[in-house]
Amino acid sequence: MKKLIALLAAMAIAGSISAQNKTAYLDLYQRGGAMHLKTTLIFNNRPVYLGKKNLGEVLNMLAESGWEIDKTLNVRRVCWFWPFTRHKFHFVLKKEYQAGENPFEQTLTNVIKRLQQKEDQDYDQAIGCDS
Repeated sequence: MKKLIALLAAMAIAGSISAQNKTAYLDLYQRGGAMHLKTTLIFNNRPVYLGKKNLGEVLNMLAESGWEIDKTLNVRRVCWFWPFTRHKFHFVLKKEYQAGENPFEQTLTNVIKRLQQKEDQDYDQAIGCDS
């Protein structure tokens, strides 16, 4: 009986250790003026430039992949003179994932797909196609 209890306890401990959630972090930088800012994602010391994007659009894309804002850092607004303003945003996002999962691979795939769809829609609107 003691061996059975010890075996069950060992299995429970091993199961809880292997099933623990891990946390991944992603940096989102935006800079520039006006509504669409130059956007860069950085993870594992690897930058991915997304082009000029709206902040809400980028955050929605990342939220669909399971990312949440952890911290907002260095939000700065520099006003050169009245009509021109330069913004800088730095967001730290986090995502919980299981061991063996790669949270960045899915994010990159989803973001690239969304960006291509958006470019296709913009192109169709520019040439007057209805899809």
